[in-house]
Amino acid sequence: MLKKKDIIQPVYNAGKITFYSVSPKKDKFGTIIRGEYQEEKVSSHWFRHLGITASDTYYAHADDVDISRKLAVRGKTNISTKYIAKIGDKIYEVYRYFYAYKNNETEISLKEVD
Repeated sequence: MLKKKDIIQPVYNAGKITFYSVSPKKDKFGTIIRGEYQEEKVSSHWFRHLGITASDTYYAHADDVDISRKLAVRGKTNISTKYIAKIGDKIYEVYRYFYAYKNNETEISLKEVD
């Protein structure tokens, strides 16, 4: 007899990612100050690592982007490609996000900022 498959739930404990929206700073008259930006915290989530596939790399190279990390957060989250992400002391740009309904998680591809 075959043993019934056990359902294994994914564990989101690889680290914590924090998303920030970035907007230009303005002076007291409402004029935009060049080169200065302010960050506003949007959300924070626990994540798990995903592997970067060949097709991810292929499509990213078509846009001249090198993906440095791919991860997943639980559930459907509101993320924009205009956000920046911080993991520890490293800063990333959100390149792509996708809701995978089968796993009920949002996949996020990140590009490291120097």
